[in-house]
Formats: sequence, structure tokens, C-alpha cells
Amino acid sequence: MTSPTPDVSAEPAAAPDEPKKQGKKKAPPPEPRDIVRRIGSDSEAALAYVLAPDPQLSRLGRKVKEELITELPPVTAAALLGVEALARHFLASAAAGRYRDLFFMWELFRERPDECRQVLAERPKAVEKGRHALQTAYRLGIKGHAERVAQDVARAQGLVWQWLREEVHADLAAVGRRPGVAAALLRREPDTEVPLPDSPDADWLAEAVAARADGELPAAIDALVA
Repeated sequence: MTSPTPDVSAEPAAAPDEPKKQGKKKAPPPEPRDIVRRIGSDSEAALAYVLAPDPQLSRLGRKVKEELITELPPVTAAALLGVEALARHFLASAAAGRYRDLFFMWELFRERPDECRQVLAERPKAVEKGRHALQTAYRLGIKGHAERVAQDVARAQGLVWQWLREEVHADLAAVGRRPGVAAALLRREPDTEVPLPDSPDADWLAEAVAARADGELPAAIDALVA
């Protein structure tokens, strides 16, 4: 009589002392300083980040992000949360007086219009306050330190430029008294008739020469300098 053939298909029982397999531990969330290093802490860096986000930071859960943002600079926290949060930050910042964040807001809108349009529609008062801050900065700068005004005239685009352009064209005589601003305007709108002095004084000439650092002087200003 033959012995029964053992069932080899059955898996052997695990030894009683065999340790159970441990599940894979989740990686700890990044430190706030690491997030600041990856995103940056100014408007330009934050804008660059949301247009090309870090995949590892993008995968962080909402709860983790909400815990982290309390320890981050406001602009860094907004960038971590995404396009709409950064748009809200730019508007709030401009409304509080940091009007140059309107320039970054426009760039963000140009790249992500669908996400920004709703934010703009929800915050008309912030938009108007930012516009007022831009206008005030121009009116003060054209009578004082005009270097920043010249930079704004050269840089502004889209709707922000339309707002600023209204101020510039409202008093072209004042622009003519500030050759740096006049040069910036004539570079982008060569046909604008800006009244320039017939006999410029030393301060006007010095400002015109300094404007050469931003590019070739328009012909009318260069002729007076020469």
C-alpha cells in the first residue's frame, strides 16, 4: 500500500516567530526653511515657482500645507498654495501700497488667465486700491526721485500700463522736465510729443546722462546732451 502524495501546492505555514512586514513609512514633510529655499521669498521668485512648481511640494497634502504656511513668508506661503492664492496675495499687497506687485499680477494673469480672472472679479476694491497706489507713486516720483518712475514706465504692461499711461499723458510737460522718464516713454512710444527744455540746466543734463544706463537715449534727448 503506497503512502498518500503530499500536497505541495499548499504554502507552508509561517513560523510562529517570523516577524510581520512593516508598512513603508511616509517621508516627513519638508522644513519651512527648505520650502523658502525652493520657492524663494520675493514676488519674482514666487511667480517663477507657480509657473513651474516643484513636483515634490505640489504633492504635499492640503493639511500639511496649511500647517506649514504659518511659518513661511506670506508670498512664499501663497506660492505654495498655488496660482489663485498667489493672485490674491499680489492684489492684497498692491492694495496695501506695494504697487509693484501689480506688475507681477499682470504677468501671472497673462500666463494663467482662467485662474486669475475669478480672483480679480472677487476683489474689485483691492484692484482699485492697487491702481490708486500706482498713481500716487507716479505723482510723487515725477516731482522727486524719478528713477523709479522711469523704471515703472519701461516695465508696465497690459492694463497696468494703461493705468500708468493715463498719468503720464495727463501732464507731458512734467515728463519733459524729467529726462529719465521722458527717455523711458519715448523708447516705447517714439511718436509722443514730449516738451523738452531749450536750454536744460545741469541737473537735467545729469539725469539724462544717467538714463543712458537703461539704453540708448532717444534722439531728441541725445541731441540736448550733445
